[in-house]
Amino acid sequence: MDECSSYISMNNVKLFLFQLLRGLDYCHSRKVLHRDLKPQNLLINQYGELKLADFGLARAKSFPIKTYSHEVVTLWYRPPDVLLGSVNYSGNIDMWGVGCIFAEMICGRPLFPGQEDWEQLSIIFELLGSPNETTWPELTSLPQFDDRKIGTFRRQNLAPFLPRSDA
Repeated sequence: MDECSSYISMNNVKLFLFQLLRGLDYCHSRKVLHRDLKPQNLLINQYGELKLADFGLARAKSFPIKTYSHEVVTLWYRPPDVLLGSVNYSGNIDMWGVGCIFAEMICGRPLFPGQEDWEQLSIIFELLGSPNETTWPELTSLPQFDDRKIGTFRRQNLAPFLPRSDA
């Protein structure tokens, strides 16, 4: 997907998103977490068929829930709970990446281009608002949680960040 022009038509965005979700549903229904969704791991052929690639970080989801490493997923596509040290995750780790990829297809650039974990969290919270125990009850139990570093941000209107969507 990296080689697509900076703007993908909205019809293709819908087509690619559908195929990405269908592929992810296939993986998740078989208890496989991809754990590294990003545009570079999506292959699109000349017919517009999208395939998930690079399962090097993929893991079979076990029952009872197994703890996993928090050193997964390329930084720009890593969910806040994993950035805060969570090692207990499920399909949500991949779904955050889907949302980031969807936004990137719409606006032609990464939505959260941080350089390190705390900067990444700051960029996320500046747009989506700072979490608290009401909006995220498990927040304070996460290993890397530090309320002094999280800051206080109000949720922004997404429309300016995703101009081609009906945010």
